[in-house]
Amino acid sequence: MTKGKPSKEDRGPGSNHLPQFSYELKSEGRSTNLVLKCAACEGPSGVLNSQCMAVVTNILSTEPYVDSITITGAMERQYVGDSVRFLKMLVSLTKLIEQFSLRAPRPHVAGLVFPDGEVDGVIAELDAMSSGPGAFPGPLLSTDPSIRVNGPKNAAEIARHLRNERAAILRTIKHLDCPNCPYNPRAMFPTMNRTLVSGFSAFDQDLRHKAQALSQGNRDPGCDRCLSATASDFEVISERLLQMDALLRVSFQSAIERPPEPVPDEGGS
Repeated sequence: MTKGKPSKEDRGPGSNHLPQFSYELKSEGRSTNLVLKCAACEGPSGVLNSQCMAVVTNILSTEPYVDSITITGAMERQYVGDSVRFLKMLVSLTKLIEQFSLRAPRPHVAGLVFPDGEVDGVIAELDAMSSGPGAFPGPLLSTDPSIRVNGPKNAAEIARHLRNERAAILRTIKHLDCPNCPYNPRAMFPTMNRTLVSGFSAFDQDLRHKAQALSQGNRDPGCDRCLSATASDFEVISERLLQMDALLRVSFQSAIERPPEPVPDEGGS
């Protein structure tokens, strides 16, 4: 079965800058071959071309059950085995990084986490908890599972402490300036994803640079938990890169290259 799929949707990282392309899925026995036809490629066909890489990973994000990939151009290239596994791991990594980008920076001051700097919201929640027995932490306090409020009296004491320290906490949070932090997950990780689909080596170097700068930089106490979470994210990404690098060393060396097959003359003779 042949499945035609002209793509006009913006789907993976960097999809807003993808060239025009179309693809089809061809069933070949028990295998599925992805045949990609780029209409405006600015370089030699093949996934080592950053545009081809972006297009292929964009397709694989919604078409995961592919066994081989054929890219047509001046020279036709086919990828099988480790090459396809590498590309699928790349797609999996972009999705993981996308998950990391959903984490909002949350200052940790006076023993509590303040989502988006919401000091007054935390105080209001504590007031509600202090109104009677049986109250439980709501969404603001439950963002930090280590926080425990032991009954209404304890909630009232914490709320009173936060009111007294409110001005100092707000000054600290304002000083932290999360929106402009270079490690703000919501800004940093989408940029890293665009780098990843544009070039594996460039992404690896960028990750090393960011991880080193993070480990050597001075941390404001209010930033420590957020930056520690980012450092853990970097470690997870680095482990994935080590696995991918092992495949990269051998995978694309085995890509089959051949002249494109001639288009049949539908007029016939």
